[in-house]
Amino acid sequence: MKLSRFGLFFSFIFSLSLFFSSCSIINPLQDGYEQKYSYSDILFKVNVPSSLSTGEELYLELLDEVTGIPLNPSRFKMSLINQSSYSLNLPLAVGTSIRYRYLKIGESTAIEHTVVGQPVRYRLYQVSSNDIVIDTVTSWNENSFSGPSGEISGNIFNSQTDSPLSEIAVFLNGMRTFTAHDGYYKFENVPVGEYNLTAMHIDGLYKTFQQRAVVAENSVTPASFGMKAAKTIKIKFNVKVPEETIPGTPIRMLGNLASLGYTHYDISGGTGIIPSTAPVLTMNENGDYGITLSLPEGYHLRYKFSLGDSFINSEHTQGGEFRTRELIIPDEDIFVNDIIETWFDQQRYALNFEISVPKTTPLNDLVTIQFNPFTWMEPFPIWKSSDSLWKYRLYNPMEFLNQSQYRFCRNEQCGKADDAVTTGENPVGYVLDLGDKKITTIKYDLKEWSGLMDIPYQIKPIPAPETNHILIKSFELDSKFDKHWIPYIQQGLIDAGVSGANWIFFSPSWTFVNEPAHSANFNPEFDPFTMDIQKINNSVMQAGMYFALFPQPNLYPSLETYWTQANLTYTWWQKWMDDYERFIINYADFAESNNISTIYIGGKFILPSYPNGFLPNGNPSNTPLNFPDRWIGLIEKVRSRYHGQLGFALPYSENIKTPPAFLDKFDILYIEMDASLSASNPPSTDEIKDRMGQILDQEIYELYETLGKPIILGLDYYSMDGAASNCANLGDICRRVASNPQSLSTVDTVEQADIYHGIFQASLERSWISGWVSKGYNPAVAVQDQSSSVHGKPAYQVTSYFYHLSP
Repeated sequence: MKLSRFGLFFSFIFSLSLFFSSCSIINPLQDGYEQKYSYSDILFKVNVPSSLSTGEELYLELLDEVTGIPLNPSRFKMSLINQSSYSLNLPLAVGTSIRYRYLKIGESTAIEHTVVGQPVRYRLYQVSSNDIVIDTVTSWNENSFSGPSGEISGNIFNSQTDSPLSEIAVFLNGMRTFTAHDGYYKFENVPVGEYNLTAMHIDGLYKTFQQRAVVAENSVTPASFGMKAAKTIKIKFNVKVPEETIPGTPIRMLGNLASLGYTHYDISGGTGIIPSTAPVLTMNENGDYGITLSLPEGYHLRYKFSLGDSFINSEHTQGGEFRTRELIIPDEDIFVNDIIETWFDQQRYALNFEISVPKTTPLNDLVTIQFNPFTWMEPFPIWKSSDSLWKYRLYNPMEFLNQSQYRFCRNEQCGKADDAVTTGENPVGYVLDLGDKKITTIKYDLKEWSGLMDIPYQIKPIPAPETNHILIKSFELDSKFDKHWIPYIQQGLIDAGVSGANWIFFSPSWTFVNEPAHSANFNPEFDPFTMDIQKINNSVMQAGMYFALFPQPNLYPSLETYWTQANLTYTWWQKWMDDYERFIINYADFAESNNISTIYIGGKFILPSYPNGFLPNGNPSNTPLNFPDRWIGLIEKVRSRYHGQLGFALPYSENIKTPPAFLDKFDILYIEMDASLSASNPPSTDEIKDRMGQILDQEIYELYETLGKPIILGLDYYSMDGAASNCANLGDICRRVASNPQSLSTVDTVEQADIYHGIFQASLERSWISGWVSKGYNPAVAVQDQSSSVHGKPAYQVTSYFYHLSP
């Protein structure tokens, strides 16, 4: 099963990469600091699954992960050894880590695929001495491997302290996985053979490790090892810029470290870096730019300077080619003098943008631009000239941007917070016509932002409660983590704190896929790194609130599809519970080591896994008879490792009177509410209040009386017409309606506010309710869309009113 976000555009991107192909051997030189390198001869031998057809050739492809894996490769034709084996000798600099893969080119072009049918992103090899690298191409198509195979697994630890190392990327025969918090990793269904096993830390904090590993049929190869912590080296970069640079223009340093914006996956359009998460250089008095970084000793750093991202507006050579710099971090502090030759490509032509924005634009928001040369690329910030005027100068790559589309959005939330004229996930943007090159400036008056209307809402005042029983007043961040949140999240959390919130719930995830050879694991395309979680936790504390973890599996490709495709046999369920247990224990360990005081488990995504559970379509989920014991065993394991509060999230449904028997083992009960509260359209707040009161008194109170646990309510209501009936008027539930681009639903933020008002008022009158959680909060931007986020909507005003009503 493929997880690529841009597979539909792969053939176009691949032809683009052919244009950029070059045949240079890695030769990392600097303009100021000169490193001396020794070279090793590396003989690559590769076995292919079958003979190539007449006219087909096999290539080894060295990849540029900074510009983008498919965008700037160097290709080398391999020599035939026999019908199924090829070889190539390359001189490579000692200390470099190369990223490469194999492809065959003939009438059609194919990239090698992994055992689960995914295109190989890259293989990793660390050059240390003359060597022979033996690889095996598993297949050229999307079919999963079914030949003789085995498993390789182990624990990775700090070789000096023996402590486990998390988020180490481990590479084996074109596959990649990441270690969990306990340092454990596993490759399943590995074809029999000998392979190169390479491990590296996502930010280079530990020195890259490499060894050979042999996999035998139907056996487990143990491969545990230690990695040495890398010494931190201070490097001062001085950067001379070309004369076409506008003085003071923000220049970013993009590179193959997480701290330099590298995501470790292919994002929109094939790039791999989110520039807004990379550091900005400082302009010196003499017009040069500079930055001082602490970098890991021995790391093979690849980087470039950019006014945009790694593909658009990045530095070029005088010949108009992309430039990616290389430096092996030495063992002492150094000074590096880099010279940016030019921002121009071969067209040597610049285009200026001047964008006027409306007065409604929030002062702390950034205007970002997004281009579509062959698909919509990643958005990135442009330059603020005043509160109402934003500017940008575009230099490259003009040959691909001519006749492309572009649009503007706020805080990189394209598809959510757009220019009202080009709103949506895949709109038709403005056409960039550079045919005659006479246009030097595009002036655009952005009249209106989508989702920033002034919507009046009258809150009905109620008496303040005599006693304070609402102890938890929280926002739960949207469960679909977006790495673009990080540069903008502080303001969103400040807004939450100002509203009266005292807690933030966050849902880290692993990706669960229904593939026999695909265990649940961390996938950086969908799941947050722990460094992202730590950044969010720090921002929450700075905003004066508490932080709770609510780990939720990312069910690929969707909740309904995942459970529809599930096998649901005894064996399937046991493996599923093994994966879920590893997932929960991983974050329990993380929470314990990071002093996070509260964890919640359970929730609507895993409702079928409860004893006597039900699928999203209402059918029984056929959980095994031993699942009550398995759940109790999981709870006991969490308790033995984690000493904070433990809560359980129980989705409200009509059968809540027969909840799982293990609820008494938790400290807090978190009821997730998205059920119908009214058949009227539009409903009144009194009607919602009355129905919510019935649910609380007749169903949820029984849980409270039986368990004696604090009850908090999670509100998950969308801002769309019919939300009070959970979209019964549209023939489906609101969550599915909101995710369907073909739906005929309409935004109704007032109905969402009425729902919040009725629920808050009903629960405030019941002293046994201990807290509220507003679910789905978008921390990066305030926008009046159909989502369940209240940020920037009338429901946010209601939330703030009630959060302050019970201080």
